[in-house]
Amino acid sequence: MGIRYGGGVTVVELKRPEKTLSRRDLEQLEKYVDWARAQFGGSGPNAPKYIEGLLIVGSLSSFADVQKKQERLAGDDIRVETFNDLHERAREYFKKVEANLERVAPEYTRKRRKASTATR
Repeated sequence: MGIRYGGGVTVVELKRPEKTLSRRDLEQLEKYVDWARAQFGGSGPNAPKYIEGLLIVGSLSSFADVQKKQERLAGDDIRVETFNDLHERAREYFKKVEANLERVAPEYTRKRRKASTATR
């Protein structure tokens, strides 16, 4: 479980990279999120403002019933991502950070760091 800035909570279920999404995986995360919402939901000053779910698997299912369940849960902010999705998003984010770094402090960019270690 992770707490985000702003008071949100994300329940994360992490499966093996070679795992294909199953209906059972979705139901398991759904139970975890329901439990967290029942336990932590409330209007007190320390209560999380929002509780969502994230399931990370190796690949998505090709079965229609699993796909439909995944779509329904997405409407309840319980979503599924693959390791590849995360990797691609991290690469894109790194490119943006590297571009900003090049603009602000070029001496700290990856290219410059590599060049300086190669000359040592």
